[in-house]
Amino acid sequence: MRSQKRLTKIETLLTPKQIVLLWLKELEPLDAQSLLETIGKDEMHEAPRNRIPNEAAKAVRDSLTRKGVKAEFIAEAALDAWKQADFLVVLALRVRQDVPLYHYREIPYFVLLTEKFQWMMEEIKRHREYDDGAWDRWRTLLAATLARVWRLRAIVAVIRKEYFDNRRLLFQEDASRLDHSIGAMENLAKRYNALRKILPSWTAIDLAALKSSAEEVVPTEVDEQVANAKAETLRASGDWKAAWELEEPYALAKIARLHSLRVICTQQGCHHDD
Repeated sequence: MRSQKRLTKIETLLTPKQIVLLWLKELEPLDAQSLLETIGKDEMHEAPRNRIPNEAAKAVRDSLTRKGVKAEFIAEAALDAWKQADFLVVLALRVRQDVPLYHYREIPYFVLLTEKFQWMMEEIKRHREYDDGAWDRWRTLLAATLARVWRLRAIVAVIRKEYFDNRRLLFQEDASRLDHSIGAMENLAKRYNALRKILPSWTAIDLAALKSSAEEVVPTEVDEQVANAKAETLRASGDWKAAWELEEPYALAKIARLHSLRVICTQQGCHHDD
């Protein structure tokens, strides 16, 4: 759908959010590859961050001009509409990027966890060998990986609900891959939990408690995602100071966490190979 048809649809002055939702609806039939091919064929002004905010601003300008509103007020309202639309586009694109990035980053952990589980089970069955430390490390890594993927899915769900009226944000293949990863890791945890009578030393993974703990931080992480998206819009509009004021608390919190981890590591004698 090209600009003229889209502008015909927004002649009734859809809000910036409604214009973004219309764009998301256009994307629903596409997969990642189809979208890349479409973007490659479009001219620069058709890129989402160019087109969508500009359509929102134009809709406001046209409507207020017809009503005879003063030019300075029109410019201010149009800029506000541009910012609202750009923020939502940035947030949607960030969510779309996060899930594929998660898979590139986390899938090696899951492969390692699965293969390590099978190998340690073979050691018990064939050689009657049991490494308590190895099983503890494996269990800790599985719990941490599962918590991250639960948290990611919850973040996507909250952003969909609060900012996009539950409109689908992920490509179908990414959503399916995310659900598959979660199901596979949950099954691996359940297989471990069934080993109570087999492992000499065994501690169950409390999946309900782990999930609840993982999701406790979701509101804070959503707030950070929103702040970063708004900051990106502010930088695009030239307001770098306001952008940094939004991002600064989260940046300082990350520095504090890294410092805390370094102190703990020093106290516990952590080391690494140079």
